[in-house]
Amino acid sequence: MAVPGSWVLDGAGAFGIPIYTNVVYPFSIDDYPAIPIEDEGGDHLTTAVVPASWDGSQIVLRVGAAESALEVFVDDVPIGLSTDSRLPAEFDVTEAVRAGEAAQIGLRVHRWSASTWLEDQDMWWMAGLHRSVHLYARPHARVTDLFVRTELGDGEAIVAVEIETSGVAAGERAEVTLAGVVSPTARALDATTPGAAALDARGEALIDEEGRGTAEFRLNDPPLWSAETPNLVDCAVSVA
Repeated sequence: MAVPGSWVLDGAGAFGIPIYTNVVYPFSIDDYPAIPIEDEGGDHLTTAVVPASWDGSQIVLRVGAAESALEVFVDDVPIGLSTDSRLPAEFDVTEAVRAGEAAQIGLRVHRWSASTWLEDQDMWWMAGLHRSVHLYARPHARVTDLFVRTELGDGEAIVAVEIETSGVAAGERAEVTLAGVVSPTARALDATTPGAAALDARGEALIDEEGRGTAEFRLNDPPLWSAETPNLVDCAVSVA
């Protein structure tokens, strides 16, 4: 069957049916935490060829959403378990696959699980893989999170770009660029060279022991955003 999809919508009822409930469970609650209904599961198998160019990278399997519990296998080897029904789950499969070779990805989805007790609401119960599944690679040195904070003053703005990284040694610097500022006096507070281009402001964030760093910028007469003038500024961060 196609993924994303729900097997209860496939096969004209041969694989279960959708169940709608409002404030009640689709089974008796007298035996909590047991679920007195036979589990309906689905095994999804596919073969993926891992690109040779991914050698040396971290390889991640991302399952966008599964209802309600999920087991992950690579070449029949157990990798992990997710019970966060309908929420994204990621699994590090770096050691389970080889760059340049094929790997069989197996996802075992359970319709009923401990998570079922947390799902009851005005909803349809439709087990399966509700969102896309991706296998992707990312470098070991990378940006894991980013937050931009702005403080507006009289004719100027202070922009703080807070960065979280992984695999970046303490003392290293992340390069931060605000592109499209359109402020000829834009400059980074901690820039290594004075001044900045008219359209870009460039700075650096010093990475600490926890993999975090902040780059700050002072913008004079910044182009503010409004519904009439939706000015946008691109923020780019790179690490070695």
